[in-house]
Amino acid sequence: MQTYFREKNLELSLKLNQHLLNKTERSKDTENMEIKQTDVHFIISPSPWEQDPLQYRRHRLANYLIKESNTKAVYWIAPKPSSIKSLFLEPEVKVLNNGIIQILVRDFKSFIRYVEPFQSRVKKKIIKTERKSSNLYLWYTYPAFSSLTNLNMWQKIIYDCSDYWREAEQVDNNWMNTVKREMIIQSEKRIVKASDICFASSKHLSDHLYKLKHKNIFLLENGVDFELFQKRKKKPINAKPILGFVGGLKPWKIDFSLLLEVARKQQDWEIVLIGSSYGQAGKAFKDLLAQRNVTIYDSVPFSDIPEYLSTFDVGLLPYLDNEYNQGVFPLKFFEYLASDLPIVGCGIPSTKHYEEEGIYEQTKNNSNYFIDACLQALKNRDINKEKRLTLAKSSDWNEKIERMLKELRR
Repeated sequence: MQTYFREKNLELSLKLNQHLLNKTERSKDTENMEIKQTDVHFIISPSPWEQDPLQYRRHRLANYLIKESNTKAVYWIAPKPSSIKSLFLEPEVKVLNNGIIQILVRDFKSFIRYVEPFQSRVKKKIIKTERKSSNLYLWYTYPAFSSLTNLNMWQKIIYDCSDYWREAEQVDNNWMNTVKREMIIQSEKRIVKASDICFASSKHLSDHLYKLKHKNIFLLENGVDFELFQKRKKKPINAKPILGFVGGLKPWKIDFSLLLEVARKQQDWEIVLIGSSYGQAGKAFKDLLAQRNVTIYDSVPFSDIPEYLSTFDVGLLPYLDNEYNQGVFPLKFFEYLASDLPIVGCGIPSTKHYEEEGIYEQTKNNSNYFIDACLQALKNRDINKEKRLTLAKSSDWNEKIERMLKELRR
């Protein structure tokens, strides 16, 4: 058995070394032979790469960094749900198809990721793997594994805050989530204190970071892969209006009761949901999926999203009016605009400053108000078409991440 594990470790080491060697060889073919690959980026994520096919802000960051000419490697560090017995096993390391190296750390009941004494194995793995690299950057996109900030090896520590993480644990008010929420609060405080720079995807989150005594904060809303969404096919003429939502179907974020009422009242509308469901499905969600005019696609690759959006007449942002969503700036906002869609939303104050006829209608979490806003959006669909695309183009991910790196390297 020991011989087997030694062989597996050797096989993994050879694979990692070959991956880095291949990347170095490719750099020799670039036009600028003076560029040296010295930057190594470690990105802390709440989940394994392949778990989120729609891809979030952190995925866009990682994809951009891996293509940078001076990047030697990008590591994706995430917790992996495990049993108590497996907590003392080494982290799993795997080279993904895009060249990113994923390190999965054993976790139990989503607690271990916040307990520093249990993070020694991932710390050792990082030190052993990249201790001789020139510029090591630690990116937190999620407030876990805070003990990594104690390593005296980072060029910069960055916290990119895109969610009000502590409030996600208030959905189910049981003792475990109460304890977990406090652990998230303390972990985030340690990360913010150790960070050289912080980014926030909404003003609410920016204000939140400021309250944690950080001064070097930059507001950077979510963006869009603009060119990808311009490759979509011409919009078909629909027999019925199609109103759709793209994103994680999370019970602590999405107002399924509202959508259920809308579907029942507007039988002549088609409602399309694209995304994976998370957590325990409630009655409203189950009843919603049972409606004849509701369709769900739960496993759509991100590259196919533009084609689906090309069939929509209105993009929906039906968020719950709760504390967690106060900080949300939906990733799909500019994706809808890049698809030439007017938008109707609720429960998300971070988007209110985009309210304009033919662009965005924000309303209350009430089905009658929501339906009226959708009717208005359908009526005004040909108004401000050029401005929709202009807004989306100005929010391209490449420009946004370039701004992040510019601030980082000052």
